Amino acid sequence: MEIGRINLVDRGHEINQISEGLLEWEGGGNKMINNIQWQNQVDNWITFDTPITTSWIKFTIDPDEKYFQTGSERGLAEFQVFTPEETTSH
Repeated sequence: MEIGRINLVDRGHEINQISEGLLEWEGGGNKMINNIQWQNQVDNWITFDTPITTSWIKFTIDPDEKYFQTGSERGLAEFQVFTPEETTSH
């Protein structure tokens, strides 16, 4: 699959905010995502300068465990993946 952009939507509650995470895909590609907005479950668009081709992609929340809070249930409400064609139409 060819990917042009990704949208990450946090759960929308301060104690569960994820702040940052690491996108990784086939072939050793990766991109650190910082300053993920959580209030009102807004869109956090990640657009690739050059589309990536992969059969899988994953997102690791706070890989360095800098933002851990006891009692939190951190996660994403949505993880959307768009092809380059879908990227240009939005």
